[in-house]
Amino acid sequence: MESKSSVSTFPLVKDKLLKGMINACRLRTESDSKTDEPIYKRNPYTNVDILVGRLIGKETVSYGTTYTFRDHGSDWSVKLDEKGLNLTNNKNGSEIFQRGMFIIYDLEKNTKKELNEKVLLLGSEDTNLLPCTLTDRQVISIKLSHEKEVLLLPNFII
Repeated sequence: MESKSSVSTFPLVKDKLLKGMINACRLRTESDSKTDEPIYKRNPYTNVDILVGRLIGKETVSYGTTYTFRDHGSDWSVKLDEKGLNLTNNKNGSEIFQRGMFIIYDLEKNTKKELNEKVLLLGSEDTNLLPCTLTDRQVISIKLSHEKEVLLLPNFII
């Protein structure tokens, strides 16, 4: 509930938060490529998108960065690069990835496509490549739980 009004503005922006977070990451990448100045000396500079992501249960991961998930007995990692989505089982035992766990989400068309159309089973220390190429308006969504989602960002061409 708003303090100055009885009408909440959240419904107006709810559907735009994801797009805003991704655009903020794209702008940060662009800013990083144009200067060597430390973050605190840049004007303007903000990372409020990271805070918003935490509040709504979404985390963004830059292109080429490895994301590791260690929870509930799982230990696996993913990395998006020019070949596609690299998936690695880091534990000494098998790991099961449910069908549709990795989804390509198109922000412009508002469409979703399953990257893994079948259940994946990776043995101890196994890797798997899910080939894909993203446009700058697509992300890979990994739904970890009802409260947590990871978004792997494309390679923003600057």
